[in-house]
Amino acid sequence: KLAHCLGVDGESLRDLANDKRNLKFTYWRTNRIKGAKGLFEFASTLPDEMRERVIIDGLEVMEAYELPIDKNLRRSLLSIARSQTDRLKIKSKISKISY
Repeated sequence: KLAHCLGVDGESLRDLANDKRNLKFTYWRTNRIKGAKGLFEFASTLPDEMRERVIIDGLEVMEAYELPIDKNLRRSLLSIARSQTDRLKIKSKISKISY
């Protein structure tokens, strides 16, 4: 849903929907929780040990499909990182994405 709202459509949207980096094996409950939530909203619902991996994976997909990340999302993602190391990893990924 996020990609569509950011203007991705047609073949690019189909490619994104089928991209292995965007598809993860998960429990059905986690998938239900995800629903139409964006990256920050979804990551906020996850246990600490999963949160960083989901954020990094999501940012990699956003980078690959040139999806912009605004200052509010950037700030929000950094705010839920549980350690300085997590914040540095996330900040490094975010810096590669256009605003």
